Amino acid sequence: MSNGGKDIAEEYDLSNAKRGAIVPPKPGTVELMIRLDEDLVHWLRARMHAQGGGDYREVINQAVRDYKERAEAE
Repeated sequence: MSNGGKDIAEEYDLSNAKRGAIVPPKPGTVELMIRLDEDLVHWLRARMHAQGGGDYREVINQAVRDYKERAEAE
């Protein structure tokens, strides 16, 4: 994608820009890097897209929570 030879400072006003996450993390959450099978991530993203958007990470969180509750009930 070309910006017509403009310097980025000419094209965008970054005077109020801030570093960091665009959406701050929710209180009580922990950043955790996990590896999931590619097919599961594609399925989750497609499901969120089909539902009009959302955060597939919330779906993963709820799935783990449901599993935890079933395991504790055994």
